[in-house]
Amino acid sequence: MTNTTFFYGDDRPDDMVPGDYLKTIMNTFKETSSTSFKVQRLQNGLATNSVAEEWFDGLNGATKADWDLVETAFKMRWPRQVLVAQTTEQRRQRLRSERLKKEDIGVMVFSNGVEMTGQARWVNKIQSLAMLAEDPTGALIHSVRENMPALMRKLMKGSFNTWANFCTAVKAVSNEEIESAVEEEKRISTVEEESKKLRVQLLLQLPTAPLRTVFGGFGIDCRASPAGAASITINDANIFQGGTMGTGNIMRGFQAPSRGSPNVPGSPGFSRGGTGFRDARLRHADLSTNTKDMVQHPDTPQGNAAYAQQVAA
Repeated sequence: MTNTTFFYGDDRPDDMVPGDYLKTIMNTFKETSSTSFKVQRLQNGLATNSVAEEWFDGLNGATKADWDLVETAFKMRWPRQVLVAQTTEQRRQRLRSERLKKEDIGVMVFSNGVEMTGQARWVNKIQSLAMLAEDPTGALIHSVRENMPALMRKLMKGSFNTWANFCTAVKAVSNEEIESAVEEEKRISTVEEESKKLRVQLLLQLPTAPLRTVFGGFGIDCRASPAGAASITINDANIFQGGTMGTGNIMRGFQAPSRGSPNVPGSPGFSRGGTGFRDARLRHADLSTNTKDMVQHPDTPQGNAAYAQQVAA
């Protein structure tokens, strides 16, 4: 057995897939291999004190004496997982969500034993996902391209109507182009940082710099002012409530009279109890009570005369 990886059979992340382990063992068999040889090979690949070894030790002697029975028992203990078929939309979503990382651009990596750039490895995966997504017209190319890092989007010139053309263009971007683009980004970033520092220095040199330092933490308190101050501010700002219009204030009759003002009969705010101003809502309630039993008269001379008597009452 050339494979040095042991099988544990307890679903640990780094464990072999059960079916792959069984295939690896069977690939070491020869056409003339005996049952005992095959069973021994399987046993030798089970990790010590593992779930898999415990399973093997629990097999009866008759089963261990027949390789076909051992293989059947293994497949019953670790059955092949049933794959859940993805819908076309799920595959397209997977295609759209596959991201090229900026740090992988221009970096040499190994993929399936072949050395290539990080963007080439990414686009190989994109091409496989595009085939599964059933997008022969390349309708999703725009979405995938927009999700690429800005650096790569700048280097991808032109439009692409097929996945083959798009993938070829990604692989065609040279390291020299990438290095130039990276240097340009660094240069722009450096200029922006220097500009910020220069603006700060200029502000510190202005004559108003000491004032900005003193009043830097100054803020206006927006909490409610005292009641007296608030009423003065509001009354002065509102010509309908303040004294700006004097005796010509059209809302004067509906306001509360000032201290010492007489309770004038006939005024809109008059109260027969002599207690002063009466709220308009209370007076409206009185009006509703006093008129609830009144009859609505027709628009005739007789009706108008009856209506005038109601008003007087």
